[in-house]
Amino acid sequence: MDGLHVAFVGRLGQDAERRFTSSGAEVLQFSVLPADSKAGDSPEWVKCSVFVDKLEEHTPDKLTKGAEVYLEGRLKLGRWTGQDGAPRSGPNVNAWTVQPIGAIGRRAPQQISQVERRPVGAGARGRRAWPPEAGG
Repeated sequence: MDGLHVAFVGRLGQDAERRFTSSGAEVLQFSVLPADSKAGDSPEWVKCSVFVDKLEEHTPDKLTKGAEVYLEGRLKLGRWTGQDGAPRSGPNVNAWTVQPIGAIGRRAPQQISQVERRPVGAGARGRRAWPPEAGG
């Protein structure tokens, strides 16, 4: 692939917007504030777009304001005219990977049936004995 490739973590500034190309392909567009942005600096938002068919099934539903994501894609400099008529520019990423990461490890613990629960014997000084006692 040509161009500059980037990979970074950041938070979405708004819910992802669904758009369609002239050929009918579904695209999500959103802005991300990279995680390495420092307080006091003016934020450097990155405009991102990704084809929905490149995402896992439930990922589009998780791309909401404040969600933390990992992105990989091609970096380009976008240019546009601001509401005041002045020319503007900023980073754009055409992503091929977008993965929500804020909920990792936050699943409810799986329930263990009564049959699987077993008392664990204690070794010296209250530590677990290893290996576990047979039949315990």
